[in-house]
Amino acid sequence: MKLCKPWKAILLDLDDTLYREYSYVSAAFEEVAAYLSDRYGVEQDALMATMQELLITNGRGRIFDDVCKQYVIQENISHLVQIYRSARPKLSLYEDAEIFLKELRKMGVKSAVITDGAAGVQRAKIEGLGLEEVIDEVLVTDELGLSKPDPQVYTTVLEKLQISANEAVYVGDNPAKDFIGARALGLDTVRIIRPFGDHMREEAKQGFDADRQISLLTDLLLSEEDTI
Repeated sequence: MKLCKPWKAILLDLDDTLYREYSYVSAAFEEVAAYLSDRYGVEQDALMATMQELLITNGRGRIFDDVCKQYVIQENISHLVQIYRSARPKLSLYEDAEIFLKELRKMGVKSAVITDGAAGVQRAKIEGLGLEEVIDEVLVTDELGLSKPDPQVYTTVLEKLQISANEAVYVGDNPAKDFIGARALGLDTVRIIRPFGDHMREEAKQGFDADRQISLLTDLLLSEEDTI
């Protein structure tokens, strides 16, 4: 196998790029539901169903406030957020992501993950996926007080990998922030659009989209037959 372009490094987003983020969200909801059920005697399955419905209907932000209001629960919301962020579930990479990362190792191509979000939560995901065993560099932007699309996010990783921007590609799913900073530095950019994820159906603003789109990470690989 070889890459479709001779990149020396692949920089990757985490959530919904390498695995389905909802698998973490659901597991963390389970932790909160178990706590509330044990303390207030509300059926755990009902709490889970309500939180999942609120996520679909209203998105993130006030789920715990709303579930407590619905079930007339007097609870410190910050404590529920802490329970959520303390979840340490075992997670699984998408099958194509697992194959892709293994092929990068075989080819000697460097790899990195760049992820926004609360540092503790993102580290829990990285640990649950076992990523530090298969990725050369992991950057949790929150630990540096940064976030995408700040170009420093990408230059920090490139410096650690000792790779120039024109030798690398960044792969992500969110057109609002994943590509504009990377493109400004001269990285190639690829947007992955999967069946599930918060940003899969978002339209990119002019100048914010990636250079190309794929549906699987393995779309960036070519077999020997393809190169003949």
